[in-house]
Amino acid sequence: MATNKNAFFRYRIIDECLNNKFKKFSAQAILERIKEKTNHDLSLDMLHKDFAVLRNEFHAPMQYDRVNHCYKYSTKFSLSGISLTEEETKILDNSIAALSLFKGTPFLKEYENIIDKLEVGRNYDATRHHFIQIELPNIDSGIRWFDPLYHSISEKKSIILTYQGFGKEVKDHTISPYLLKEYRNRWYLVGYSQQSKNIKTFALDRLKKIDESITPYITDIHFSASEYFQYSLGITRVNEQAPIELVLEFSAHNLPYLLSQPMHSSQKILFQSQTSVTISIKVYESHELDMSILGYGAGVKVLGPEMYKNKLKSIIAAMKKLY
Repeated sequence: MATNKNAFFRYRIIDECLNNKFKKFSAQAILERIKEKTNHDLSLDMLHKDFAVLRNEFHAPMQYDRVNHCYKYSTKFSLSGISLTEEETKILDNSIAALSLFKGTPFLKEYENIIDKLEVGRNYDATRHHFIQIELPNIDSGIRWFDPLYHSISEKKSIILTYQGFGKEVKDHTISPYLLKEYRNRWYLVGYSQQSKNIKTFALDRLKKIDESITPYITDIHFSASEYFQYSLGITRVNEQAPIELVLEFSAHNLPYLLSQPMHSSQKILFQSQTSVTISIKVYESHELDMSILGYGAGVKVLGPEMYKNKLKSIIAAMKKLY
């Protein structure tokens, strides 16, 4: 499907011509209307290509009326489509704006035609929605590997990953892929490793190559995609590691943030006063957990367990030496 803005505008003009109840439009009349509204000449050949897009992509019931020498719809049809309320219109336009930001990425490649149809049908103008911004990665997120990994998971096929961990040599891993997970604008693959005989996580931006493997696909009956990261604060999950029950005391001004965006899905409020709030979370010990707690600075105190409290004391002592 043509995806440029000028093509969308022409489709709308053609649709308006064919829905005009007071005038019949021949091909030449449509060309004149397009020139009138766009100030550009369009060839007859290009017009017929636009007709083909409308028929094939938008399923417009276009036909040529040989008696009146004009084009018309054989049944009731309009690119304007369903009538929406003002509130529904705002919601739809905002949704299109968000989706349009992802056009061109492998993840949404197969859905681009749907987004295009919405843009045409709504007469959507992206320039009116520059006030909508989402966080996009400013580095390689590994998204280019999404499609082959997605198909390997859905088809249950083993693969060979050529992978280079941070500070490590390039190494091949034979993997039965289970899950794709996004965290902070980076993508990760979770799968069973033939080499280590356990489940491992791989950052997609560290992948060098993916090859098919003749090794049979291995299904770990104990793996659950919905539960694997249940106690993770981020992407870290060490096999056989037990989560810890962490108790944290925050200064009261942090309460609105903790309520609107809990640190973890297991978060519980244990105590609340005018000066502080105490919560508990059940999580795996990880670098992401350390960074999250340290990010609150003097606004949080670890009450337990003692071993984790001592760990943060060591980190803070090391930080103090830097200053």
